[in-house]
Amino acid sequence: MIRKSELISIQEAAAALGVSEQWLRQLARLGRVRGATKVGRDWVIPSPPRVLPSTRPRGYHGHNRGAIP
Repeated sequence: MIRKSELISIQEAAAALGVSEQWLRQLARLGRVRGATKVGRDWVIPSPPRVLPSTRPRGYHGHNRGAIP
């Protein structure tokens, strides 16, 4: 179990990772921030914050370039 002293706010985690708070909230909603938990309307994250890599292939843009119509 994680002790309360080991949890940090989304603001502290964003500063530690060098990303915006909005982006970190989006990653937390997607389940990519390890251990992130929503408490009321706020997120708490275990320290040190860890972000999981994307499962999408690199370079994917959602369209099929060069496809023959």
